[in-house]
Amino acid sequence: MKGSAVITCLYLICSAFGRAPDSQGKITYAGNQLWKITNDNQTLSKLLNVLEEKEYLTVWGRGPATIDAMINAKHVDEVKKKLKENNLQYEVSLEDVQKAIDEENLKPDGDLISRRGHPLTWVHYHRLDDIYAYLSYLAATFPTICSLHIIGHSVEGRPIKLLKISHRSSTNKAIFIEGGIHAREWISPAAVTYIIEHFIYDHDDEPDFIKNIDWYIVPVLNPDGYEYTHTNDRLWRKNRAKLDKCSGVDLNRNWGYLWDRNGSSIDPCSNLYRGPKPFSEPETATIANFFSINKNINWSGFLSVHSYGQYIVYPWGTRDGTVLEDHDEINKIAAEAASAIASASGLSYIVGPAGTTIYGATGNSMDWARGVLSIKYTYTIELRDRGHYGFLLPAGLIQATSDEALTFCLTIVCLLVIGRTVARAPPLDPAEGTAEDEAQGRILYTGSQLWKTVIDKKAQIQVLAQLRDEHDISMWGGNATSMDVLVKPDSVDKVKERLTKNGIRYEVVIEDLQKAIDEENPSEIELDDRQGHRMTWQAYHRYADIQGYLDYLATTYPDLCSVQTIGYSIQNKPIKLLKISNGNPGNKAVWIDGGIHAREWISPATVTFIINQFVSNFESEPASVQNIDWYIAPVLNPDGYEYSHTRDRLWRKNLGRSGQCPGTDLNRNFGYRWGGRGSSKNPCTETYGGTGPFSEPETAAVKNFIQGNSGANWKAYVSFHSYGQYVLYPWGYDRVVPPDYKDLESVGRKIASAIRSVGGPSYTVGPAANTLYPASGGSDDWAKGVAKFKYAYTIELRDNGRYGFVLPAAYIQPTGKEALAAVRVIAEAAAAA
Repeated sequence: MKGSAVITCLYLICSAFGRAPDSQGKITYAGNQLWKITNDNQTLSKLLNVLEEKEYLTVWGRGPATIDAMINAKHVDEVKKKLKENNLQYEVSLEDVQKAIDEENLKPDGDLISRRGHPLTWVHYHRLDDIYAYLSYLAATFPTICSLHIIGHSVEGRPIKLLKISHRSSTNKAIFIEGGIHAREWISPAAVTYIIEHFIYDHDDEPDFIKNIDWYIVPVLNPDGYEYTHTNDRLWRKNRAKLDKCSGVDLNRNWGYLWDRNGSSIDPCSNLYRGPKPFSEPETATIANFFSINKNINWSGFLSVHSYGQYIVYPWGTRDGTVLEDHDEINKIAAEAASAIASASGLSYIVGPAGTTIYGATGNSMDWARGVLSIKYTYTIELRDRGHYGFLLPAGLIQATSDEALTFCLTIVCLLVIGRTVARAPPLDPAEGTAEDEAQGRILYTGSQLWKTVIDKKAQIQVLAQLRDEHDISMWGGNATSMDVLVKPDSVDKVKERLTKNGIRYEVVIEDLQKAIDEENPSEIELDDRQGHRMTWQAYHRYADIQGYLDYLATTYPDLCSVQTIGYSIQNKPIKLLKISNGNPGNKAVWIDGGIHAREWISPATVTFIINQFVSNFESEPASVQNIDWYIAPVLNPDGYEYSHTRDRLWRKNLGRSGQCPGTDLNRNFGYRWGGRGSSKNPCTETYGGTGPFSEPETAAVKNFIQGNSGANWKAYVSFHSYGQYVLYPWGYDRVVPPDYKDLESVGRKIASAIRSVGGPSYTVGPAANTLYPASGGSDDWAKGVAKFKYAYTIELRDNGRYGFVLPAAYIQPTGKEALAAVRVIAEAAAAA
């Protein structure tokens, strides 16, 4: 009876707030809605204050343009009416807050104990015991650089644990990081532990000066509140102090600098209650005592990790406009950090003083660190998102969001030490959402679907980008009006719902990608044909077959063909080039390459088809073909190409490693306008441009060969890709064209016409950035801009999305014939140039 009475009491108290305990005593928010309301300054603020006092709603977050509020399920109609009376606009971000809570942290299948022997995996929000077990594991496993300290205890007696990471230099600067001060901001401890994981396991990937920082890190400063959000009330904010009427103090209003100035409350029942006095709470007093004891440490930074809103703010938290004396320097560093995040993830973070950028809030940790401790570089980062999920950010976004926090930290350190920035990005698993064929070690795509979406407005692109960031889809290809996306099997219903809600039309073009892959390439029969090589153009061949074919041609046609190795890949595979030439001294020179993107199998197949036609029928070819020196590299990315056969059919990059994830997009690595639009600084994305122009041996081999053969009369550069059916010419780096674009357009149109004349489909012609999208660091831009080829083209072969990258082998010969017709047109143009 006693337990029943408690639950009854809880129900009566909480139901007024639009929340009620379930049978276990856990508070639920069934029917409550999250709204984003357009901020009309005083009108909205005053109205919300009244409605909040009436318990019609609870304000979640305030920004300069909008305010997020959770609407009590019982008062939705009244709030709608009040907003309408005041001409205030709103949109519903979450239809049911409890449903979002239920779906926020779905436990993944299988055991969460990672291969490294600790509980954390960053695919799930973890309880305090898991986090503390992780810290203990690190201290035990890495005793030379990690030490674990209990620096105090919470109201309920839980230890407050600090991990120190140090390489023992007596001259080290020190940076303090704290997370989890607000209980409901689950992404904060997740992000802080992710930062720790990087510092421990990926330290060698960073410059040496990173090791000259002593890191003092408290992942969960409010352990009682954090646990309470897991067991009782997901939206609890404060600590668990026992007060007369209500529980809890807002720990980020309890610090002893500018305490009780503005943005805090004297009401113990308010979420912003600042406590009876500064440092009244053991959690904040613990940090004050720690700094008092360790005042001789060379403190250089104090970083506080919160959510949500996507802000990087610095002192002061007052609303009166008071600014730091070194405001410009502090603001510049914050802006650099925001820029680094934008470069890595595409998301924007707003920068400025806390009180005027978000809202006034004094008595916070950041202001105290600057005002009392005189730590110069003090910042708070408010992580994702902008309010669609708010505090209920799905676990699927932990890694992406955490890497933004990591980028923030590393950028600040780099600017403090050497004055330059770095960029980091989430370690995306290219096989995420796939299974693995254990017998072969091969990634499978069973149940994944390829959809063609129709884009009617720019906002719809953002919907797809969000689904990509949530790891529900990956983008294959498209343009301004259509995008092909690969949908994970367990995300089909979610993606359908999201697309429908946003008016995005789509059709399913491949029901099961793995089935399409299995049917793409027929089982290998005896491929040694009567010609003495293995190539038949009835199947996609491995790299060894292609190399063997080139060697065969050089041996069989020594007066026409020669093979040379122009370089070696990351894994030391030879990059072979075939030269076809009649030896005439006045010949013009044309370069052809294929296979720069590993998964585009039709490209090497097409390039070898062209080779076969030229060599087998050389005397029958027109004079324009015969009087060209052809330099042809069928597979520029041999490591990636082999990996797409043996491991992951959809792999795109090479297999270099320059950061957290393998691979560089070789067609973003050429040295003309490198690192610009359409190229990522994030090693985990498919368009990562590398550490610098020609950082990869594969692209360097092309540059060195072409520039080392200055005696060749270079006229045309052709790179074969797939898919989309395009004939593209420079520039790709931006929506501009070269001075002789009319010549490029004219020949491009002749290419498209020649393709149609042999029964091929329609190909779209135009400058790359205007026709598709900007993509800097491309090979054709470099060929035109640096190597000074008159004609430079990228030809995106079949199809236009029905099969995409998994074009069945039956299409090799038809596609090869189209490409052959295209190359003959280019030969005519080169001969006349």
